[in-house]
Amino acid sequence: MSLKDRIKNANREGSGLGFLRGREKGDFEKLIGQEVALENAAIVQSNYNDGAENVIFTIQGDTRHYYRSCSSIVVNGFKEIAEGLEEEDLSWDMIGVTFSRVKSKNGRAYYTARFRDLRSGVEGEEEAI
Repeated sequence: MSLKDRIKNANREGSGLGFLRGREKGDFEKLIGQEVALENAAIVQSNYNDGAENVIFTIQGDTRHYYRSCSSIVVNGFKEIAEGLEEEDLSWDMIGVTFSRVKSKNGRAYYTARFRDLRSGVEGEEEAI
C-alpha cells in the first residue's frame, strides 16, 4: 500500500468513515434495479460540488467497494433512514435498498431509492424515496 493510500485510510478513520478502509469506489450504475443489503452508510459534504451532501455506503457481500450518490432524493432517503436507525438504536445492515433511474417530465434523469426492513420482509410506503 502506498503512502498516499495509507494517509487516506488514516484520515477516513478519524472522520467516522473507517468502514471505507481498504475499499475502492464501485460503479453505482451496477446497483440499479436490484435490491442490495446495506452494510454501513454515512452522509458527507462534497469537496467538489459546493459542499453538496453525498451518501457513501457499503453493501453486504462486497468487501472490495464502496458506493457514492450525490442525488438529493437518494441522500434525503438515507438521511430519513439514518434518523430512524438512530432513534431505535439499530444498524444499517437490516436495511435493503433498490435504486432506480427515472426521467422527469422534462426528460431529466435522476435516481430514486426504495428501502425495506430486511427483518420483516415488508416494504414501507409504496412510493419510492
